[in-house]
Amino acid sequence: MRKLWSLVGLGLLLASCNQHTAVAPSDASADVNVGQRPLQSARQVQVVPGELIVKLQDGATLEGVSAASGLALQAVRTLSGGEYLANFTSLRAQSGDLTAQTLAAVVALSKTSGVEYAQPNFIYEAQAVPNDTYYNLQWHYRNMNLPAAWDVTKGAGSPVVAVIDTGKTNHPDLSGRWVGGYDFISSSTVAADGGGRDSDATDVGDASNGQPNSWHGTHVAGTIGANTNNGSGVAGVNWSARVLPVRVLGKGGGSTADIIDAIRWSAGIAVANVPSNAYPAKVINMSLGGYLGQSCATGDPATQSAINDAVARGTTVVVAAGNSNDNTSLYTPASCNNTVTVAATDTRNYRAPYSNYGTAVDLAAPGGDTSVDRNGDGYADGVLSTLPNSTGSSYSYSFYQGTSMATPHVAGLVSLMYAVKSTITPAQVLTALKNASTPLSSTACSGGCGAGLVDALKAVNNAKALP
Repeated sequence: MRKLWSLVGLGLLLASCNQHTAVAPSDASADVNVGQRPLQSARQVQVVPGELIVKLQDGATLEGVSAASGLALQAVRTLSGGEYLANFTSLRAQSGDLTAQTLAAVVALSKTSGVEYAQPNFIYEAQAVPNDTYYNLQWHYRNMNLPAAWDVTKGAGSPVVAVIDTGKTNHPDLSGRWVGGYDFISSSTVAADGGGRDSDATDVGDASNGQPNSWHGTHVAGTIGANTNNGSGVAGVNWSARVLPVRVLGKGGGSTADIIDAIRWSAGIAVANVPSNAYPAKVINMSLGGYLGQSCATGDPATQSAINDAVARGTTVVVAAGNSNDNTSLYTPASCNNTVTVAATDTRNYRAPYSNYGTAVDLAAPGGDTSVDRNGDGYADGVLSTLPNSTGSSYSYSFYQGTSMATPHVAGLVSLMYAVKSTITPAQVLTALKNASTPLSSTACSGGCGAGLVDALKAVNNAKALP
């Protein structure tokens, strides 16, 4: 059986998502009793802490101004307008908020003789910043430079993305995003919806062995394509996404037999006794996996064959590396050939402590770490996306962690790449992604994270530049 790569679990496979922080939506009809701390305002000055831009009057020197202000200024470089980009050390040596200290240093410098003007080194973001209520909590998009990519494309004309997972649920932030779909779970016990395979890909829950429902597929789909710039909820990677829900995971996980049929069907390949797919996908997201103890090609040739068939149809298959802090080469489909295998990073752009690693990893993307709040936003450092409430009767937004969460960042990005270059091949996608990634040091990623942390802007531009 395969399970979802969402949270760190025990044994061969991951348990369902139960270690998360939920955010209450502002809609009065939604589940409003799950928020833990008030949201902070997004309207706040963002500066590079400890850095100042200083323009001197004629005859003044930085050394003189430094002495007069008591800030111990150190020039970083001279800017194009003759200003200095400078560090200061006197206030930085004190404890406290570096942003506040930086703003205080600006005030002090502005009163110093010889200074024409002083200002912070402000942080600017791309103008295509969505107005979704909780976007300011989605640190994971900024860490992969996604807002800058949105200035190139928001996804118009992009292909269908198949999410092979637990299925779909109703959520206002996914309204209009779901297309088609199929339930490939052949076991009525695993499906828990009164039957086996059918055309209804609804996620009825996967609670088992004392674990609650994960609604995993809904969370993954929200990262790929939640309704964006609509003034509520969260943002998705692709503002125009079409998501094909393909249900293979139910109570206790899912089977290879069901999953390989789902892979082929998602790519538009006929599967016996299953209606043809009216929405063949150019991108497949598989945030699932299992431990093999050997490579996919050796131990799971059936899955490898299905992936090969999908890729031969021009479909890019994006898979999770796994959450066992182990070598990815021992897991499937993470070690399968012809895939884009994704490790997970945290807010520091370090490999997340649970993420698998090794030579089978192609690159990394944000997957979060819900055990900490390093960025100080008042919430655990998970990936924020769409979720129903515990019973599936209403909706909420929750922070999850895992390579399951990293993978849809890349799948959504790949769909943006197709939007700017519809003829791109899976091999070209992988090359463009790797060339767009920033290598991670051995400190940031012991064991190897492939080409490194993917940069969305570079990836989209790499695709766009193809002949």
